[in-house]
Amino acid sequence: MSKPNEVHRNYAISDSEMVVSSNVYRALFIDDKADFSQFDSGFADPFSDNWGTAIATAEGVSQDVELIDQMAQLTEIVNAKMKVATDYYQRIKYYMEKAFPDSIAIQNEFGRNDYEKARKSTPKLISFMKALSTAILKYNAQLVASGCTQEFLDEAPNIMDELREAENNQEIFKKTRPVETQKRLEEMNTCWDFSKIVCQAGKIIYSENAAKYNQYVLPGEAPKTTPEPEEP
Repeated sequence: MSKPNEVHRNYAISDSEMVVSSNVYRALFIDDKADFSQFDSGFADPFSDNWGTAIATAEGVSQDVELIDQMAQLTEIVNAKMKVATDYYQRIKYYMEKAFPDSIAIQNEFGRNDYEKARKSTPKLISFMKALSTAILKYNAQLVASGCTQEFLDEAPNIMDELREAENNQEIFKKTRPVETQKRLEEMNTCWDFSKIVCQAGKIIYSENAAKYNQYVLPGEAPKTTPEPEEP
């Protein structure tokens, strides 16, 4: 099975430069629309309006830097929820050790032997909090008798759920970001396609007029030079 084709930029300038250049070429095209329409009827209305719509769409799509910022925000949320979970364990550990000072087996039910590995991994920490919640429910009476409040004990499942939700949101974003990036590139390429076809035609239409020809030179293309007048 062949892989789907990846979408790449069809221009060699930055996204912002591409949008600015498209606006410039469109303004030039509007001034010369009669010449273009005479050359190719496909340039007649609503070509200019469609181009303007493509430019507006390109201006409005999320830039990659915005997607990076969104990912950073989601990561901050996950890290914050992980800290809440680890802080919770450090406190419940006090009551666990007080209630079961001589039973390593019961302390391990609370995750004592798994904590060091779990605290460094979000998925492992979620599983850790699930096991911890189960142990708290099982030994609820002993923990309360050791001085822990029921309100604090009841927080464990909520902490686990909030951590799982934060992790899910981050992972979903990781999966959807390539889709958003591809969509953005497709819309940017559509915008630039208008510029390319207009500039291609413009260089033909004004092949004998160097000044007008050069108005439709794309970035990276060589401008037309006007021959120096021969000396008498």
